Amino acid sequence: MTSNPHINDRKCLLLVGGWSAIVEKALRVADDLVLFHGTPSEIDPSLQAACRAVETVDTRDEVACIARARLLHPTHCFTAVAAVRDIDCLATAGICDALGIAGNSRHAVALTRNKIAMRKTLAGGALDTVGWMAAHDRTSARAAVERLSTPSGEPVIVKPAAGRGSLDVRLVSRETAGAILQSYPDKALADGLIVERFIGGAEYSVETVSLNGCHHLLGVTEKLNPPRPPYFVEEGHLFPASLEDARLADIRDRIFLLLDALSITEGVCHTEIKLDGDQMHLIETHARPGGDRIWRLMELALGIDPIEIGFAALCGRPAALPSSMPANRFAAIAYLCGEGGPVSEASLDGSIRDIPGLVESRLLFQTGMVAPPTRDSYSRHAFVILTGPGETALRGNLESALSRIRIVCDPPARSALA
Repeated sequence: MTSNPHINDRKCLLLVGGWSAIVEKALRVADDLVLFHGTPSEIDPSLQAACRAVETVDTRDEVACIARARLLHPTHCFTAVAAVRDIDCLATAGICDALGIAGNSRHAVALTRNKIAMRKTLAGGALDTVGWMAAHDRTSARAAVERLSTPSGEPVIVKPAAGRGSLDVRLVSRETAGAILQSYPDKALADGLIVERFIGGAEYSVETVSLNGCHHLLGVTEKLNPPRPPYFVEEGHLFPASLEDARLADIRDRIFLLLDALSITEGVCHTEIKLDGDQMHLIETHARPGGDRIWRLMELALGIDPIEIGFAALCGRPAALPSSMPANRFAAIAYLCGEGGPVSEASLDGSIRDIPGLVESRLLFQTGMVAPPTRDSYSRHAFVILTGPGETALRGNLESALSRIRIVCDPPARSALA
């Protein structure tokens, strides 16, 4: 992290992308907030009015974002730059480097955004436990499938090197390789596919916050109903996972080693792992909060706001972060998935409000809409969030809440005949 060369008592945070709840957090921390957003209309008008400036700029266009930031910096004197979504992270890191303000470097963020680059960085070290190969065309991808599935013949995982949201993550065998690899567009192949051995075991994610290069473990999230092949869509999360102290300590040490190896110094990070017996296997990491509203589960369980803490640290404010993080309660989210089609019924049973600990329940598709088949994180149909002091009761309440959501989709064949 580098210091802002301008001397200014007021702390001005440049937030790249996000949504209303994130803008609200940033406004609570910074004296001045400037927002870069591709579609500012998505942000509540009152929050826009509270910003010092709202700039309409495509946050996926790193060059445009850097140019706009350079233009505004002499007037606004940015202290730091931050983002919470994958699509905004590279532009944010580019601005950090270009202006010399607080944030993670572009080199560090690029390693988290490209799975091939990350694996290369970790090669030969303690975290290099998953067999993998890079591919940039169908021939090399097919060869990687053949090699990594040998000698057992078990399927492997194929995914875009810069993918997100479980998009195009597929389980591939020697028998299915031809058809599945053909389904990837040429651009995805040119950008790179990573082929990895399929790792068994339970799935978790590790939530951390880094402040001036010092890492803090906030907890570990358990994946509920672990993603199933062939699409590996996550169906729910529970925070914090109940793990023994020795296992937590080992996870903490390994994740801190990862963050140091990738030169991550600031903000909330979300790292996906698998635990197979005594072995922890790194799957991937992200220099932003966990998706699927895991950040909200952390707020409910920990009683602190990790995103706001990260913003405060970037702005040079004291971060109210305890040295240890025993969760006061549990929180969980569960998604309703389906095969999709025209939605003939979408409803929440009124009795869902009587379930203890219900925080939120939402239909993501309404009657008359066409719901897609659930193939990634963006095509699930509904969700519920609950919290409670006991894990066992929370799991039961979560199942009960899901049973009170009804989304009926007409099969395509039926709708075509109608």
